[in-house]
Amino acid sequence: LTLYYGSGTDKNRPEYRDSVAITTETVDASKLVSLGESARERNEYWGFTPEEMPLNARVWYPDGEGPFPLVLVVHGNHNMRDFSD
Repeated sequence: LTLYYGSGTDKNRPEYRDSVAITTETVDASKLVSLGESARERNEYWGFTPEEMPLNARVWYPDGEGPFPLVLVVHGNHNMRDFSD
């Protein structure tokens, strides 16, 4: 079983726009993120600013009886236009 949660308004990733099972509120991450010169391009591409970042995730549920360990994968550090999931 796979579940998506997010804002439901993602411009570039349909799974976080059309397939969200749980709609999440945005968060203000402006004190944690400094975009510098890339701010305009990044904000236009993604459709949001650091003041309104979505909380998105893809959750995979294992088959069978548990217990199962929890594994979190947090990634980044690549060109924002490249697929990374």
